[in-house]
Amino acid sequence: MLTNAVRALAAALVLTGCTVHEAGSPVPDPAMSEPITATQALGDLATFDACDLVSAPDLLPLGTPVKTTPNALDNCTFTLDEDGLIEIGHLTMVTPEQLTEWKPIQLPKRLDLATYLAGDDKCGVVLRFVGGEAIQVAVSFTKAREGKACVVATATARMIAARISQGKPVGRAHQEHGSLRAIDPCTLITPDMIAAVPVTGAPRSGTARHDCRVGGTDGPRLTVSFTADKSVVVRPDNPIRSTIAGRISLTQSRDGKCFVLTEHVSLGRAVLPNGHEQARVEVVAPGDACASAKAVAGLLWPKLPSR
Repeated sequence: MLTNAVRALAAALVLTGCTVHEAGSPVPDPAMSEPITATQALGDLATFDACDLVSAPDLLPLGTPVKTTPNALDNCTFTLDEDGLIEIGHLTMVTPEQLTEWKPIQLPKRLDLATYLAGDDKCGVVLRFVGGEAIQVAVSFTKAREGKACVVATATARMIAARISQGKPVGRAHQEHGSLRAIDPCTLITPDMIAAVPVTGAPRSGTARHDCRVGGTDGPRLTVSFTADKSVVVRPDNPIRSTIAGRISLTQSRDGKCFVLTEHVSLGRAVLPNGHEQARVEVVAPGDACASAKAVAGLLWPKLPSR
């Protein structure tokens, strides 16, 4: 119990802006309150290895994790138990207004942890840096788990935050010869590609520079993405398969959008067997969106690095 003298001293120090720590209490580390930027934490945002942020052994307290093929170049994916999936990465920008709406918790290094989607079978959280860049952690289960999704997502994000706060360098992702990983697709988009949609506006890079968009969220738009997924195998006579600019390509249309993709180099057997980089063209446009997407692909594929 504080004596009257100590109480008086504590009151005086509070008035003068000082802080008193009781004997045995931890002294805050000033370095932990210094903000850290995404680039300071992750290095080059285009080439950081999202799987270096958290490992399968780290996730064992949450279930039985198994690393599986990512669906983006800035993403790491684990299955969890029999019906769960954890996705880590997918860098995005979070505005101050969004952050306020999601009621964040501030962690060391001025990292903000916020939940943007909560449910019994799925949950999404962001770990936001001071500049607005954010690591996403998305967890889903095929069956409702009474809130477990957000328990897993939040715990995973806190593990990543602790690793970042400790200042451990994040490794670089594997790159085969001819990899697309370090190429910003905006540097490959030309006026004739934009005219093929047609769409207006300047090309805009995504946070990790793996995608490029021309056009707004409403109306016609063109998106070129360099991404990743399991190897796609279709029969030669499948109608979605064609050859565009000398490359086997797959075309699919849904929800008013048309996608054309071609596989590129392997993600590397040391990373995941059967995983490949992909180049994708997505077009939203009135009329024949697939004709526009194929026209863009025909101009883009020859610009890709040789495999």
